[in-house]
Amino acid sequence: MCPRVTIAFVASVCFASTAAAGTLVWESEFLDEADINGASITTVDAQVDILASTFSDNDSGGSDLSPFGGSSLFFSAEHGTTGNHSGYGFLGFNNLHDDPADYLEITLTFSTPVYQLAFSLLDVDQRAQGGASDFSDGLVVTYNGGSNVIGTPSLYTLGPNVIVGDEGYGEFEGLAHGDGEASPSSSTGGNIDFDFTGIGISSLTLRYFSTDDAPANPSGQLMGISDMTWVVPEPTTAILLLIGLAGLAAAGRRPVH
Repeated sequence: MCPRVTIAFVASVCFASTAAAGTLVWESEFLDEADINGASITTVDAQVDILASTFSDNDSGGSDLSPFGGSSLFFSAEHGTTGNHSGYGFLGFNNLHDDPADYLEITLTFSTPVYQLAFSLLDVDQRAQGGASDFSDGLVVTYNGGSNVIGTPSLYTLGPNVIVGDEGYGEFEGLAHGDGEASPSSSTGGNIDFDFTGIGISSLTLRYFSTDDAPANPSGQLMGISDMTWVVPEPTTAILLLIGLAGLAAAGRRPVH
């Protein structure tokens, strides 16, 4: 009788990948001053859903927030310039009280994790002239459901008129741009540049509010979100191996007579 034989073999895997480049260009996706809340944007490699809300503690008897500059919108696409960048996502409000409990929040959700996400937040600043038109921008940036970027300085670069704040929210805080004035639209001093290389981003959330350095009744505040770029790795060849230790058994055979 022949002996029982087990043959074990393992296949190797070969992966090759490319990366599809994605972009969000506000002025290409939206008309000037269009509402961006609730929008879904389809790019070459991911869908981007935008959801925005306002929050107020209503301590004035109603909402403490109203849209900036007579607009009917807190969130919109703008084809103009701020932070020396043309075309941006706009956030703006008037606040009746110097109260971080009143804020705007916008979340961008990606249908698949994106990598090397890069963009700038524009015109995070302050006006500090001791008058009724003063304000002070505060901004909290989180990703993937709540991770705050503040604790990872390698993810961002601050303009000279932005600091890490001290209000306990994990926030960035804008500073005045000389002589107590706000940053002019041609200045990058109030910008924060982000680069999430090495981290897959599924969602990005911005919370925008008045810091405690603002007057009791802050003037109108605005900031912008620049165009965004990212890549999504795409496997092009994948021989998926799970032929690991497959056994071929040759059962015993009776000798031939």
